[in-house]
Amino acid sequence: MDRLDPIARANRIGTLVCGYPFDLEHPRSFNEKISWLKFHYRNPLWERVADKLECKKYLEEIGLGKFVVPVYGAWDSVDEIDLDSLPDEFVLKATHDCGSVYLCKKGETDFGKVFASLRKSMERRYSEEQRNGEWVYDNIVPRVYAERLLHPHPMYCGDIPDVKVQTAGGDIVFGYVGSGRAVDLRVNMLGKELNPNSMLYAHLAEKGAWPILLEKDILRVTNDIASRFFEVRVDFLLAQEGLFISELTFFSFSGCAPFVPVEADFRFGEEIDLSLFGRVEQ
Repeated sequence: MDRLDPIARANRIGTLVCGYPFDLEHPRSFNEKISWLKFHYRNPLWERVADKLECKKYLEEIGLGKFVVPVYGAWDSVDEIDLDSLPDEFVLKATHDCGSVYLCKKGETDFGKVFASLRKSMERRYSEEQRNGEWVYDNIVPRVYAERLLHPHPMYCGDIPDVKVQTAGGDIVFGYVGSGRAVDLRVNMLGKELNPNSMLYAHLAEKGAWPILLEKDILRVTNDIASRFFEVRVDFLLAQEGLFISELTFFSFSGCAPFVPVEADFRFGEEIDLSLFGRVEQ
């Protein structure tokens, strides 16, 4: 597979993961169209907000600063981190990759191990390492930053639900809620209305476990952001401290997210009009 050209490789992987013959020459499904964008579309705004710190700045610029997790400090090198300037608990993250997230509490965290892991993260070139064509990460300057540690909300069974809302063409396509990520991830998928009546596929026993139904701001904020991009997934966290945007994502699961049933992949693909991507976003 390593000898294949990038598009042929993406077709092969997509076929294996998604369960049908992937065809990026004639994309019809949601996953095919997300994958198509990796190879046929470029936009500097996407590159900017793929940087986790720049994303926060962008959200503040468009008036959504109240939904940004506060930052305590940012550094070009792990060796520059000043623990004395930070509160007793915080989160350390890298700006340029996926998965470099460390929950820290003074007196409990082994910062030697955390810093060692972050040094490795700073040397990573995510898109090169993954070979998945996600060009938005190519030019991000690696940095490390500390932000506020969010806490589980007792109303949501002691969890911080991960709410992701996929949009295209300025409209919501679908949303889903992930809970129990650290132990046993469960996902429920919702239609455009993001309410119990729009439930499409459920993997939780009770609809009442869904926090998204109580958060009108999710619809308002998502619609605001969706109006600025032809395609974007808005990722939220629902914590004791409130509702926050964790990141903006353009290549959801890198265009390789198996849908059950498979028909849903094609149903949602109809919502993405690739002819829009000849224009420039503001």
